[in-house]
Amino acid sequence: MPETVAYLDNIDVIKVESFGKTTIDDWKNSLAQVIQIRKETKCSQVLVDARQQNKLLDTMELYEFGSSLPSEYQFAVITSDNTLNDPYFLETVARNRGKPVQLFRTFKEALGWLKTNAYA
Repeated sequence: MPETVAYLDNIDVIKVESFGKTTIDDWKNSLAQVIQIRKETKCSQVLVDARQQNKLLDTMELYEFGSSLPSEYQFAVITSDNTLNDPYFLETVARNRGKPVQLFRTFKEALGWLKTNAYA
């Protein structure tokens, strides 16, 4: 499985780690896990580490996924030089629909944004 999802209770964040090649089904499965974890923990802060991802989805899949993200979650996405353009498009789509999504280059920056902009 090219993605793992876990609740990090010590920092109250849901972490999605994505690596290798992923499909839209992988992303939907991970989002379903995030939703389940929120039901159990009330955590709405999601840290997505996409630095080891080789390829993202095609443009239409990125558009549809970004459009469908739940608005009550915050998504901080850590990117690398290999994935920067695709997540930027996803961020633009999501933010144009009022969804809190932000790209970062480091774990520290992403976590700082989540904690500074926390809402219930």
